[in-house]
Amino acid sequence: MSKQLDFAQTYQKILCFDCETTGFSWIKNQIIEIGFVLKSFSTKTNRYENELTGSWLVKADAPLPQKIIEITKITDKMLEEDGFERDRFDEKLMELFEDDSVVLMGYNVPFDLNFVQEELRKHLKNPKFVLNHRVIDVLTIYRDRFVKPHKLVVAIKKMDAQGINSHRALDDALATYEVFRKLMKQNFNPVAYINRIGTYGGVKGHIFTQVKYIKQGLYGGEPVYRDYLDYLKGIGENIEWIVQY
Repeated sequence: MSKQLDFAQTYQKILCFDCETTGFSWIKNQIIEIGFVLKSFSTKTNRYENELTGSWLVKADAPLPQKIIEITKITDKMLEEDGFERDRFDEKLMELFEDDSVVLMGYNVPFDLNFVQEELRKHLKNPKFVLNHRVIDVLTIYRDRFVKPHKLVVAIKKMDAQGINSHRALDDALATYEVFRKLMKQNFNPVAYINRIGTYGGVKGHIFTQVKYIKQGLYGGEPVYRDYLDYLKGIGENIEWIVQY
């Protein structure tokens, strides 16, 4: 007999976020902007509703590389005039990620998780600080179902999702959630992607112990989803998930 569980009731809060950075190394580079949308499931509307939406700029320790300015359109002047001091930014970041019952979501979420974790480690002066949240990688879901290319801008168009991939943090966070919402309308168990992240070319950065990393190619085939079904079969469970979007 199947168990029926409501995905939204089980995972009532989702924090979809995106970071713009000075480069690709979370050890050497810095966050210069974070955008986020916190969604909470409402029993009144029977859907996820916005609880908190925003973006923060933060002053960098050095002039921005020209390539980053070209990609993000963020300038040194913008950071100087509108950016938080690094310590204040880190305090706000701590508050944003304080509740570890919230599911963290992003597009290629390990990249953003590594930057946030490294930022907070430096702020706390604690190299062992870890983010223990449940996570969903929307890139993993999309890559399970569609052949390359897998860039966010392609996923937005393919899924006919609202939003733009502007390489500004809030735009990208909002677009990521909309791609996720469209993907959830397809016929599969969304819980398959809680703490299951597809990898291509190996795990890059910190290995989050709550996550299972699964080798994933560029040509679809649902290896992460199949891994979850094999797991259910192995423990003798048959779960049907109710999805409301």
